[in-house]
Amino acid sequence: MVCRIKEVREVQTLILEPKNVSSFSLANNNIQTLSYEAFCGLNNLTVLNISMNPIHTSTGNITGLFPSLSLLDATGIVDWKPEKHLFQLRMLQQILHLTWSRDCQNCIFYRANDTYSTEYSFINLDTCYVFYYNATNLSPIVRFLSNTSFKVRECLNTDKCQLSRYRWTRVKTENHCWEETVLGMNLQSCLGYLGALVNLVVISNILASKILRKNISMLFVCNMAVSDFILSIFTIIITVFLNSVSFAFVDGNAEFFCWKVGFLWMLGQGGAVITSFSLTLERYLVIVYSLNPDIRITRKMAAILIVVCWIVALLITAYALYFNFYKYTFVCIPLRFQFDPRHFHVSMFAFVVGAIAIILYLISFAFYIHIFITVRKAAQNAGVKRESKLAKRIALLVFSNVFFFVLPALILAAAMVFGLHLKMVQNTDKVVFELIAKVLPVFSLSLNSFLNPFLHAFRNDRFTQALKERFRFVRQEVRSILPERFSTSTRVRPETRTTKT
Repeated sequence: MVCRIKEVREVQTLILEPKNVSSFSLANNNIQTLSYEAFCGLNNLTVLNISMNPIHTSTGNITGLFPSLSLLDATGIVDWKPEKHLFQLRMLQQILHLTWSRDCQNCIFYRANDTYSTEYSFINLDTCYVFYYNATNLSPIVRFLSNTSFKVRECLNTDKCQLSRYRWTRVKTENHCWEETVLGMNLQSCLGYLGALVNLVVISNILASKILRKNISMLFVCNMAVSDFILSIFTIIITVFLNSVSFAFVDGNAEFFCWKVGFLWMLGQGGAVITSFSLTLERYLVIVYSLNPDIRITRKMAAILIVVCWIVALLITAYALYFNFYKYTFVCIPLRFQFDPRHFHVSMFAFVVGAIAIILYLISFAFYIHIFITVRKAAQNAGVKRESKLAKRIALLVFSNVFFFVLPALILAAAMVFGLHLKMVQNTDKVVFELIAKVLPVFSLSLNSFLNPFLHAFRNDRFTQALKERFRFVRQEVRSILPERFSTSTRVRPETRTTKT
């Protein structure tokens, strides 16, 4: 039956026997309000066509109506969204060409065996990690159709309709390689203890010796030892902490405690990079401008450079501390072992700081090339030869810093950018991958802090001579104290007798 009307309420006057109507068309009318009461009594109606009408509202209670309706044609209706009760009609199978929104036009709604769910739970396996997620679908049309047994297909522009707009929430993470990781950190802590000891010896020996304190290079070496000492202390603290907690605790509470430890790593690493450059600059000026003694780094300038070094290191550390970049790794350093667009700012921070460090190292490398050329030209100059030997030791120190700084970056780049992953490297054990990608970078920096004193300070004649004198003095003091205590403890005291009178 096809009717031409202006208002839906006219339906009751046109239909004489409602029970006999199975298909009814109100297409191409000027209906603006869809009144459900007008369809009362159409119990056998299976197809209803309301297409090409400027419908924008509906009135009345649909409960008990349309018991047999299976198809609703809503082609051309752009300003009307049917209420949820319509989708809950028991026999309704399809709604054709309904425009839900500007992005979801001419969609077909159909009854499916399952229904949309706005909440999902799933597990993602990644090397040693098992991630448990909850996902919430934020699509308005999906949230509306949830629990209705209806789904959407064949929209005019399905991509814009955004039927899948998820918000992911990570519930928990398990690390099946945690025991092996902690074992690797324990091996690293040995370097931490040794590094703290040898760097403390370097610091105390230089500060206690007037001759060494007057040497500009030794002042920078002392500052380098302070940086390495801080890094060694960080290694010790983080290892002790990781041994005392579970991975679940670290993963769930990193933002609350990591900044308390991680700032030591950033502070020490920043100081080491700037001090390496200062050492190179000092040697460069001494050798290249050997005939111009006015171009030198004086003790006052060295003190200023050291102060500037720690100010810059503190600023970088404070910046990472303000945004709490330390919470993204279990070792509490402001880096991410895997690239994540959601944490792009962390990767950008690491990239900028790393780029600055590499630029300083490249400048240092250029300085040493110029030093080498200058030494070759001044082969007969004994003073230049003497200074060049010292420059070689410092070059070894600086280049070791470059190597151990770049090595972790290369490892992380291989893991993040070039896809060093178990799926691509089939023969790689997941534990080996975990240790290489996440423990080895930190291990290499700890190894560098331990080796630095042996690369320069302990190879310097003045330093070793001052250290021998220091040990000789300590040994004499010990010998002067121990005999007195020994003689005091073993001295035979005369017996005193008391007589009764």
